[in-house]
Amino acid sequence: MPVPSHAEGTELSRMLYHHAETRLQHVRTALEAAAPALAIAAESLLATCLQGHRVYLCPLPETQALAERAASLLLRGMVQPRPGLPVVLLHPLPDEGAGCMQQIGSLAAPGDALLAFNGVRTDGLEALIDTARLHDMRLILLGGPVSEGVASHLQENDLVIRLDTPCPASLHEAALAAVHALCDALDHRLLGLA
Repeated sequence: MPVPSHAEGTELSRMLYHHAETRLQHVRTALEAAAPALAIAAESLLATCLQGHRVYLCPLPETQALAERAASLLLRGMVQPRPGLPVVLLHPLPDEGAGCMQQIGSLAAPGDALLAFNGVRTDGLEALIDTARLHDMRLILLGGPVSEGVASHLQENDLVIRLDTPCPASLHEAALAAVHALCDALDHRLLGLA
């Protein structure tokens, strides 16, 4: 395999830098727009936990790693170690399809919160929203734009943290940054730093 020349390497380097700058701008724009909703979500999750309720994290298939990261940070803390919050990471069962509805039905109690993560695809999100409503859970939805069908299932007290980005990769990066911001805000409130 031939080694690229210095000029070719420099051109590739410039292209990659431009690509990274563009993606970072997409993430920055999405987070600026989502910041008010993230602040409300942090307060809502904190209130849920302090009132003795649980937070259930429910990913759709493409957001599993994101939900795992959020669960890890909520349990261990982001700013410094602290007692874990009562969070439960749900995994779709093989015959359950997207959404973890059976698990929510057997575990959730009124007043618990459901933090659901969606990506580009929203298959199963309507049923998940209906399940949360059936069990009188607070609903927080974090991810990309939702379809009209999903939007029709939402109610005024549901919190949607919408991350508008032009491509799936930017959406993933913005969602990870949003999870970090949310967990950072929770830690600051729990530790009395804000």
